[in-house]
Amino acid sequence: MKTIIITLAISALALIANIENASGKESLYKNNEVNKQGQIVKTTVCKGEDDKNLILIKQYENKYDNNGNLRERVLSVWNSNQSKWNAIQKYQYEYSTNGQLQILSYTTFNESNEMWENEIKYAMYTYGSEGQLLTIDYLNIGDKGVLVSDFSSR
Repeated sequence: MKTIIITLAISALALIANIENASGKESLYKNNEVNKQGQIVKTTVCKGEDDKNLILIKQYENKYDNNGNLRERVLSVWNSNQSKWNAIQKYQYEYSTNGQLQILSYTTFNESNEMWENEIKYAMYTYGSEGQLLTIDYLNIGDKGVLVSDFSSR
């Protein structure tokens, strides 16, 4: 399951790199920074007419655990007025001792108070005794700590 999720994420990033805008003149370009373990730690996406004079768009920063599992991904967008990256989304991944994804959480960044939102969305994965995925439960925890179940897929 972990391999499928990581493959889908990489495929999505590759697709983004190949999309052209409606005018057909500007293309999207991406640059991956890789650590010694061969893991992508930062992906920067730019647009431009060629590989020169590129305009920054967004950036993904990844953190991994000692087992090589993706632990956190933060998406930032480029603020050209302030010449800095502004974080907008954060994904956190938790794994079982055998490396299966157990919990995926998602939250957004609140620029006005410069903090991650208290409302967190979760996808919780349940596996059978043979490692097969049984269910995915989707939950929200709001500002007041109220747990709201969106739905489960089986």
